[in-house]
Amino acid sequence: AQLGYTRLGDAMSHASGVWTFPETGIWLVEGLYNYSGAGYARGQIEYYAGSGNYAVIAAGNSGTGNGDYTQNTVSAQIDVTNSTSGNSGVHVKFTQGGTSATLRGGTGTGALTQFRFTKLGNT
Repeated sequence: AQLGYTRLGDAMSHASGVWTFPETGIWLVEGLYNYSGAGYARGQIEYYAGSGNYAVIAAGNSGTGNGDYTQNTVSAQIDVTNSTSGNSGVHVKFTQGGTSATLRGGTGTGALTQFRFTKLGNT
């Protein structure tokens, strides 16, 4: 577990880039993307509704100069109505443009790029 990490309730599951919710309800999904180098970066959250159907529901763009560090944060509130594996989930992905913007993951003492899933209430 990451330093300072606390989980309440069941954990999210992850397979092939798709995060699946442990139960239905209203969820807040947040992605903090941290990167370095010269270029452009885009973090986005895609909602997966099953059968290969995705929709971008939040996106953020950032740019940085040579050797600089920067971050962007994206968030979305989602009403999860089906928590059966393969039927609903969130695919959080990072894409980049430019010459050398690099996604930074972190070390054992802290996560530089991270995703948070918070259940806000029942549907």
